[in-house]
Amino acid sequence: MKKVDINIYQLFLQHGSECLWINDSRVSRPNCTTEETDKMFDLIEAVDHRFEMICTGSYSEQMVTNYLKEIEELKSMFTSDVFEILNNKYNLNED
Repeated sequence: MKKVDINIYQLFLQHGSECLWINDSRVSRPNCTTEETDKMFDLIEAVDHRFEMICTGSYSEQMVTNYLKEIEELKSMFTSDVFEILNNKYNLNED
């Protein structure tokens, strides 16, 4: 799979993470999306969700460490500009 770039991120913002077209035949697949973009949307959602959980301050230090580790493992799947957008969305300055 190629890296999640700004174009894929813009599609994600436009169509959301639900990918309703996968399970609901009443929802047609948006133009410019494929099964590969569906997987990329899942990656974006996963990293975004982990950043959000970290920022709530409601999780233990161990959980935050685990989330940061998961984010670091997924970081290589994103172009640097998209990862920076996700990181800055929650005002985290992790490298």
